[in-house]
Amino acid sequence: MVIEILCREGCDALEHAKDVVRRTLDSLGIRQPIDVVKLRNHKGGGKYAGLAGPIIKVNGERILSPSPGLPDSEILRYKIARAAGLRTVLFIGKNNAVRSQMAEGIVNDRFKGTWAAFSAGLMPVDIPVDVIKVMRERSIDISARRAKHLDLFKDLSFDRIVMLCEDASKGSPRLPEYAERECLFFRDTLSSNGALDGALFSMRSTFRGLRDDIEEKVVKYLDGINDSRAH
Repeated sequence: MVIEILCREGCDALEHAKDVVRRTLDSLGIRQPIDVVKLRNHKGGGKYAGLAGPIIKVNGERILSPSPGLPDSEILRYKIARAAGLRTVLFIGKNNAVRSQMAEGIVNDRFKGTWAAFSAGLMPVDIPVDVIKVMRERSIDISARRAKHLDLFKDLSFDRIVMLCEDASKGSPRLPEYAERECLFFRDTLSSNGALDGALFSMRSTFRGLRDDIEEKVVKYLDGINDSRAH
């Protein structure tokens, strides 16, 4: 795998771009050098005459950004994971705030270096603080994660797509390409019933039970896939 950062001489954003790529590599459990290509400023312009900031390339493919600046962090992570030969799984929930965030965090922690997990929702909302706290109890830090709409991944392809709730499964969303699709349903703790339970027994306790259930079933699911490939 070859990772390049192209920038014009004197580019102030080079160090930030390098830091973004390094953090992405670390999150995937990958050790990989980063090649920096400095472009000279030619009066005649040329291919990169209008270049305002760094360009990131993975195996020669420019990782595009929908707006000026660096590419979306999730798209960059996906491209690097694919180039490194990691298998990919996308967890889909209703809000991408609890279940799918937990599943993503657990897989990226337990299967680092073999699987790269991603998550998205149909109606993204902010991740509850107590979800971050109960994941931290497992030494999994999702404090920097964000809720994402499924459309972010519409042009990508995954080894597995896992639907985590009936709302996501029945909503008939436009899914990215995938090799296999699975349904592992877990209750919605943000629904009215879940909120009532939380009011009575503490939302953190509710999230903790959900986390343990997701961990057990998702790890078993991916372990089964790994075992089938090994034989």
